[in-house]
Amino acid sequence: MLKKIILVIVFMILLLFPGIQESKKEFVFPPEEEPDLPRVAIVIDDLGNNFLIEKEIDEIEINLTLAVLPFRDDTQKSLSFFRDKQEIILHLPLDPVSPKHREENMITVDMKEEEIKSKFQAALSEMPFVEGLNNHKGSLFTSKKELMETLLREVKKEDLFFVDSFTIGSSLGYRLAKDMEIKTAKRDVFLDNSRDKEDIKNKLYKVVALAEEKGEATAIGHAFPETIKVLKEQAPTLKDRVQFVHISELTH
Repeated sequence: MLKKIILVIVFMILLLFPGIQESKKEFVFPPEEEPDLPRVAIVIDDLGNNFLIEKEIDEIEINLTLAVLPFRDDTQKSLSFFRDKQEIILHLPLDPVSPKHREENMITVDMKEEEIKSKFQAALSEMPFVEGLNNHKGSLFTSKKELMETLLREVKKEDLFFVDSFTIGSSLGYRLAKDMEIKTAKRDVFLDNSRDKEDIKNKLYKVVALAEEKGEATAIGHAFPETIKVLKEQAPTLKDRVQFVHISELTH
């Protein structure tokens, strides 16, 4: 009898105070956020020259930015193949210091303002969907303040970002783009000045270490078989150290 009375009392208490039933719920800790990894952007230059080699880039399992040259035999093949796979930018040919390295369809220092604008627009018309560009060669042109300002005004008018390949220490591209409030970035490391695979590997690890020190870093390589092979083999092993991003994500 006493037992029945106690059960009735407990039942009445639970009806009157339902919160008591929830008081023993287990507390669940929120999931831990993954730490932010340093960011690395790798730009691969000179696409448009040899699609048979360039298509091997598709086997590199990281985010890349592909800089495609205008007016080359394989420009449109590369654009068509990679457009939905990786970020693409215009690789704009600019005048180098050495005349022997001049190329056709290059913007040169002897051009007037209207010709610079016309050449730029013609190159851009090859890939009008791009959101940015970097310079191909250009060690002479990027060191000329007035000429770079002319070019960058066109870049700004088209609402593009500019990546200074920094092919020479006197390049003004990055600084002028900053001054003109154009989103910009600058190359930190060249991966393949030497085409020796061990040298390329060492440069890749150098840019990773730089990103770990600064928070972010930018490298430029080329569509060389050796560079493609090293990136294909080494880059996936570095994903626990850095996040590989498109160059547009590192423009400021």
